[in-house]
Amino acid sequence: MSMAGFFGWNTRTGELTWSNVTYEIFGFDPGTDLVLADVYKRIREEDVVLLRQALDDPADKEEGPDLRLRLTLPGGNVKYVRVRAHPERRDPSSGQYVGVAMDITSSALSELELNTSRQELAQKKRPGPIGEVGAWVAHDLAQPLSSIVMNGQACIRWMSMGTAGTEEARSCVQRIVSSGYRATDIIQQIRRLASGEKPATAPIFINELVESTEALLGETFEKNHITCTSSLAPGLPTISGDRTQLQQVLINLLNNAVQSLADVGDRKRKIFIATRMSEGKELLVMVEDSGTGFRVQDLPLMFSPFFTTKADGMGMGLAICRTVVEAHCGRLWALNNTRHGATFYFTLPAAP
Repeated sequence: MSMAGFFGWNTRTGELTWSNVTYEIFGFDPGTDLVLADVYKRIREEDVVLLRQALDDPADKEEGPDLRLRLTLPGGNVKYVRVRAHPERRDPSSGQYVGVAMDITSSALSELELNTSRQELAQKKRPGPIGEVGAWVAHDLAQPLSSIVMNGQACIRWMSMGTAGTEEARSCVQRIVSSGYRATDIIQQIRRLASGEKPATAPIFINELVESTEALLGETFEKNHITCTSSLAPGLPTISGDRTQLQQVLINLLNNAVQSLADVGDRKRKIFIATRMSEGKELLVMVEDSGTGFRVQDLPLMFSPFFTTKADGMGMGLAICRTVVEAHCGRLWALNNTRHGATFYFTLPAAP
């Protein structure tokens, strides 16, 4: 408790009441007159997003946020802080929170050192470049090839009905052709990325890309009894990039969300997609699920090739996503939700 500080926070008025230890943890002089913007400047941007999400989620109003935040203090020092807060019990609608902030830097750094050692060991064991490219091809072609097989089987069934199934069979063939074109595009994109070529650029409306990807995976959501909803900010600027590659990022993130919901039976299976402008004036895309989340110790390895927690996983999906996003001058990261599941975020710069 000697490393714990206490605080009060009114989310309506912005008033902050801190103990001296809380000032010390956040790197401010005791008694400094602070506003929330001062505090946000010391918290990593992605952790600010998580904090705001926890406060805005009605499902978490009763318990309040329980988060691990990363601070960047003057001079560049990094500090890890656990913040636990709950709303005022007597009047939950007042916007008043009380809580405790604990400096957990020592344990967090020990955890990071352990995970770094694990990552170095995994790097030594992983296949070489040819193996990576082969796994990449196999991973990304799985979805369109599976679609071709399913639509081919459906086409055979409709054709066996004679003229009564002509229109349905034609629709199946059209979907087969579309999946074939998509497989060809994927192969071309993998070849470009593997050879170090920059992505082909064209103006892309991110909301339209999200909507078309939702439609593409509609049958997958229905088959797995998943409700997928979205909140797309209007008036977003275009981005400049490769449409096929960026759609593959969304497909991989959504397929991961579907897989994380496979064993969920005690709550609704939900996926939520959102777009908005980030604090840094970049386009931000979020894919949130109500699944099982991930182990904190796995986070440093999640985006590494061939790292997987699935029995039949290839460990390429998230590695591909990060490669594509970074090739488009963006960032990709993930955080566990306050209650259930995880949220994956990526940013992309707006087109000039």
